[in-house]
Amino acid sequence: MFSLLALYLLEEKGYQGDLVKGVTSSLMLNRLAQLFGVGIHEMRVGFKYIGPRMSEVNALIAGEESGGFAFQGHIPERDGILSGLYILEYMARTGRTPSQLLDNLFDKVGKHCYQRRDINFDDRDRAHIEDRLSTIELTDLGGEPIVSSDSIDGKRLMFSDGWLASRFSGTEPLLRIYCESSTDEKVNQLLDAAQSYLGV
Repeated sequence: MFSLLALYLLEEKGYQGDLVKGVTSSLMLNRLAQLFGVGIHEMRVGFKYIGPRMSEVNALIAGEESGGFAFQGHIPERDGILSGLYILEYMARTGRTPSQLLDNLFDKVGKHCYQRRDINFDDRDRAHIEDRLSTIELTDLGGEPIVSSDSIDGKRLMFSDGWLASRFSGTEPLLRIYCESSTDEKVNQLLDAAQSYLGV
């Protein structure tokens, strides 16, 4: 949804402005930013981090993986009603169904598959999991070479055609593992390998 909204505002409406995203949001946004020559800002998960950056750079749109989006000219906070209205307007202006809008997006940025696993864990294992996250020194995961990593929020590993991130939820006693890649098979392969590495 986030990428569709960004594409609509940039291409169909011709607006300009940076994109602000939570670090666990799709790389499709990074590709759209490149395509339309706008900036991209990757933040920790949560609107308490995303909202201030949106205001600071007067971003066109800001959002996070959980489905909250904010828009330039409105409050720097999630606005579900405006999000829904923009999608309806996108469909009305183009005459396309949601599936056709998604196909159009994939034509521009390539197909992306995504999945998140929420994992309950014994609190006695938290220190061990934190240690594994902070000391990842792998060169590959699940047979996929790691090209870079960062610790913007938890740990994120970058691959040639995707990424995997692991972080503790800020609202629930869960470890969240997120992955995006070019196929569902790769996503599941990477998620399984991450769970095995972290012992969860």
